[in-house]
Order: sequence, then structure tokens, then C-alpha cells
Amino acid sequence: MTMPPPRTAWNLLYETADAASWMLPVEALDPGTRVEAAAARPTEQPSGWIGQHGPAIAPETWPRSPGTGLPMRHTLTLWLPPEYLTRGPALPGIAIFQGDTADGGPVEQDAAPGSAMAGPAGRPADDPHLASLAAARPHPRLTTAVTTFAPHRFALIWLTADELAPGPTAPPRDIRRPAEHTTSPNAWDDPQPTRRVWLQRREDRNVGLATRSPDYRGPYDERSGDLMPWARSIPFEFANHLGGTYMEIDFTPSLSPRFLQLGRSVGIHFDLSYAASGILAVDLESAEFDLMG
Repeated sequence: MTMPPPRTAWNLLYETADAASWMLPVEALDPGTRVEAAAARPTEQPSGWIGQHGPAIAPETWPRSPGTGLPMRHTLTLWLPPEYLTRGPALPGIAIFQGDTADGGPVEQDAAPGSAMAGPAGRPADDPHLASLAAARPHPRLTTAVTTFAPHRFALIWLTADELAPGPTAPPRDIRRPAEHTTSPNAWDDPQPTRRVWLQRREDRNVGLATRSPDYRGPYDERSGDLMPWARSIPFEFANHLGGTYMEIDFTPSLSPRFLQLGRSVGIHFDLSYAASGILAVDLESAEFDLMG
């Protein structure tokens, strides 16, 4: 059954470290600097979280990078508004993970979950990492993708209420031996603190429109590069959102009206081989990923 277009777009608001407010952080052009807009913490219940901890899925089904076999880094878990439930009400949320590079960079092994033979020649047979990999199995609602502009691996899991309700859940236990299997990104190295996420209604002229729709309008003037007058109420701080206007000056991918855009921000950072920062779009209808540097 075809769903009618959504009528509401939503901003993602991230909790501050002191849990007293929310913020919309943006990585500025100068490395190490940020722009933040903070206000009183919303009174409604949060809609998800970012950070190292993910959803309450079985540890053996935590997504793994095909190149290294390491558990992927958790990016975001989110309860979705009803208009964005493209897999039906029985799957009310999603989790997104980042894995290793897919561009021929550091790869330890051809490491498919469940493969007892995974590992390069000479790897000790008693390697606990390989033992855990042999016991791993794909989550039944897992979708993996390799982005095109910057070829990196990502994973999307559609979640049941039972997988969402327990809240932030630790990744599988780190059983690596010292100095082994350290390729980043993964679920264990460079851990990020858990921060709650709220959804806030967003006024947006493009809500309900696919980005290739004749009625869709980009937010930037093609000649000057400046924000269009109508887009000045949704500055780049709001590049973390569901639906509406894709906030990127260089290129707009083909997306359905139901997409999630994540810009580099506190607790959300993508290890990229081609750029210092990135913008990730996830189409919730097609389950396709697009990553811009």
C-alpha cells in the first residue's frame, strides 16, 4: 500500500553534556571549532539517542564490518513518527551504524559473520575475535550499504518496540587481545557518550516532496551560494532532520520524501577517507545511503 506524503518534517535536537539543555552543534570550517544553539531541554520524552550504546538487539546480531569483522560503530537509534514508518507500525524505529572503508583501504580479512574460517593466513586459531565472529549472525532486518561519493560501509536496522524500549544498550563485549584488530571505526575504539535526542517540528516548504520532484526547491541560490530567503529560518544547524529540505550546497541526491539527514555533530562523526567531515542521508523508503564529504 502506498503511503501518502508526510505532512511534517522534524529537526533532531541533541542533549548537552550536562543534560540541562539541547543543542544543534555544527562542525565549523576551522577544525576544532563549533557553532552551538542551546535552549531549555524539551519537556516531552526523547525520541532516541546517539553515542556508543545502541538498541537492545542480541549481541551476536550487532552489525559487523565485512572487511574487518569488527562490530560497527553505533551512530543513532531513533523512534520514528508515524508518517515515517515505511515498514509498518510493527517496526517503529531504526538504528544506524558505520563500518569500515570500502575503497581498498585497511582490510584485515574477508570477515563474513558466522565464518569460522575468517582471518588472514597465520592468524592464531585461538583468536577470541575470530571465535566471536564465527558465532555472529546477521540481524533479520539488517540492510547494509556502501556509499558512492565516499565509499564507506553503513548499516540500517529496523527495530521493534521491544528492541527500542530498553534504551541504550552496550555493544558486544570487547574480547580482543591487546594491539589486535584496531581498524577504525568500530564499536569499541573512540567511544562517544550517550546523549538523548528529541524531535522538534520543522517548518519546511519541501515537506512531503521527493528531492527530484518538480516542486522541490533547493535551499541555496545557484549563482551566489547564499541561502534562499525562505530557507533562512532553517540554517545549516538544522542539517540533522527527518524530511523536508536536504541541506547541502554542492549536490542533492535523489531522495524520497521520507529521508533522514545527519550532519557531523557532537556524538555523530563519520571516519572518512576523502574528507574531514560529512553529511549522511538515509532514504527510509529505499533504504539507500548517500554520503557527501
